[in-house]
Amino acid sequence: KLGWEIISPGDDESHVSFGAHGHDNQETSMHPIFYAFGPAFRTNLQVESFRSVDFYPLMSHVLQLKEVETNGSFNNVQGILKEFFKTDILNTIHTLITKTTVKLRNWGYVEIVCLISVILMGLVFTIVACRYSKQLVYVQSQYEPIRYRLLSITEGSTNNFVASDSDADEVIN
Repeated sequence: KLGWEIISPGDDESHVSFGAHGHDNQETSMHPIFYAFGPAFRTNLQVESFRSVDFYPLMSHVLQLKEVETNGSFNNVQGILKEFFKTDILNTIHTLITKTTVKLRNWGYVEIVCLISVILMGLVFTIVACRYSKQLVYVQSQYEPIRYRLLSITEGSTNNFVASDSDADEVIN
């Protein structure tokens, strides 16, 4: 229920208020709001909502303070800063490279060399396949088709199921 409650010490000893911060996240009027202006921030920008824990890495960066490890991520909020403003494509590429390099740091040299080798082989194969696909390849058959003799259909023939040995019979290819 939206409202307020005042509890003074000694009123209700059974009431435990540890962790009660007074904000009901179900109420939209209790949602936090963030306004920023100054030389570090982009102007006339409205962004999607972000988590409150992402605020600490943002302010640590702006104030050039050493950041302690938290659950917040600077990558989620860096788009509101002028120095990190890029087009969507470049920002996506930057995020992909950042995530990839973080994962590659955990790999050994063998895995990285294998990955680079596979990528290079794929590129070489693609280039060679594209070059050869432009050329027309014609291979002449080395085999001559078998010749068959038609069964005799002359009027004097009594058995049309046996091939004749005469050269007068028609030969087809």
